[in-house]
Amino acid sequence: MLGNLLIGQKGWDAELEEWAKWVISCNANYPGPQHSFTNFYRFGSEMSVKDVVSAWRQEGRQPFLERGCRTPLDRTRCNRNTNMMQPRLTSMACAALQCSSMRQLVCIYDNIGDRV
Repeated sequence: MLGNLLIGQKGWDAELEEWAKWVISCNANYPGPQHSFTNFYRFGSEMSVKDVVSAWRQEGRQPFLERGCRTPLDRTRCNRNTNMMQPRLTSMACAALQCSSMRQLVCIYDNIGDRV
């Protein structure tokens, strides 16, 4: 199941799901809440969401991306795998949107204790 692949040890969170649905856009990469980690990816019909998330794991541990991910308050560089693997994360949610011939995926991760 896709949910299990995405979630791992983190719990799906209804509040983050609302954020993901609110920020997803075909025209820009808007981040989740200030305290959260956010991943973005635009992909064609040849890939499934499961394939996309699996590909994020291939990015390894080096934070090299200038776009495609955001960290809390944009303090550090990231890649989508380093965002997913942050040790303090407890919650996550994603949203997908069809954008012409492409799809946009946004996933937001956080520690529920960091919410204001």
